[in-house]
Amino acid sequence: MFGIKKDEKMYLKRTNGDVIGSGETIRKIAENNTANLSSADLSFANLSSADLSSANLRFANLRFANLRFANLSSADLRSADFSGTKRGDWVINGRVIQISGLYYPIIVFSEHMEIGCECHSFNDWSEFNDKRILQMDGREALEFWNENKWFLLSLCEQQVIKQEKE
Repeated sequence: MFGIKKDEKMYLKRTNGDVIGSGETIRKIAENNTANLSSADLSFANLSSADLSSANLRFANLRFANLRFANLSSADLRSADFSGTKRGDWVINGRVIQISGLYYPIIVFSEHMEIGCECHSFNDWSEFNDKRILQMDGREALEFWNENKWFLLSLCEQQVIKQEKE
């Protein structure tokens, strides 16, 4: 939970009420406290373009937050609540799947997949040709995609099936 206090600073708190940090904006507090934002209440926060790479967002409440252009690479997203969160021109529904340890970090949302810094709909990923993948990050991207394409697309398909059941 966060809000303006008497000293005109914003305070970022965990869901249990403990103060994580304070500053001018929630984005700056979050970026300065990337070591541990676990259980932080970031609901409705504007985190657009925030660098949250490597942040611990485990169990964080990100409901209805704005994550447009936010860097989530290598962030710990386990059990974070993204319900209604804006990411670009679309809204995240449900839990996300995160894969680390590959050449590019992977995040599979409800209808989109982010590989490294490229985030596209499942449908777009399935239709990209080699030329389009090369434009993303050159030869490394094409090799990665050719090695992992079917695994990642099947993961996307499973995410769709899971969403339909909920």
